[in-house]
Amino acid sequence: MEFLDKLIAGCLYCRTPESYRLDTLQGVADKSESCMFSYREGRSDPPGKLIVDGHEIEGIESLTVHRGNGQESWLNCWTALRVPKDEAALEQLKVDIQRLKREFGEHYAFIPAGKIKPFINLLQKLSSHLFWCQEVLYSSDCNAWSSKCKALEYSYQREYRFSFGQCSDTEIDPYIIKCETGFSQFIMKEPDLKLVDNDGHTIWFDLKSV
Repeated sequence: MEFLDKLIAGCLYCRTPESYRLDTLQGVADKSESCMFSYREGRSDPPGKLIVDGHEIEGIESLTVHRGNGQESWLNCWTALRVPKDEAALEQLKVDIQRLKREFGEHYAFIPAGKIKPFINLLQKLSSHLFWCQEVLYSSDCNAWSSKCKALEYSYQREYRFSFGQCSDTEIDPYIIKCETGFSQFIMKEPDLKLVDNDGHTIWFDLKSV
């Protein structure tokens, strides 16, 4: 709840990809965050080999492999909540939300669709870094993994991310954006979010109780 209150008060905390790669918490940890592959000796990864032009490179302590000219940025991550298209999608949404609550906790913040664009405009003004945001893609092909595409096993997170600037692949210090007037005009603290039928009697989805 402390972090939620700080967010509403105007503190946007952005983590580096490396901090996720070194994390051990279920759902948070991702050794391939923003890259195709990473090896860290200090992470007790299984030993591997790097062969370049037929020659094995020895003594590797850290290795990060990116797709193309991929770069790493500070990240602030959310879940995109969309109206399910059918009953099967509704049931999957419930399963995914239940898992998110187990891994990240019961408390949540919510940005209404109509507030996203003005919130983005504000972040662009507040940040000293180049900025982009979008929903994350998911793939089982590691060759597709990047800052905009994660492993398929994380698809239940339905991630929408805000990305700031460019950091090194070993950076662990966060980037913190502060707004003196707060974010309460854009971000709601644990509002009631329900999906009901036309007569309002049948509740198909209730975010607080799912």
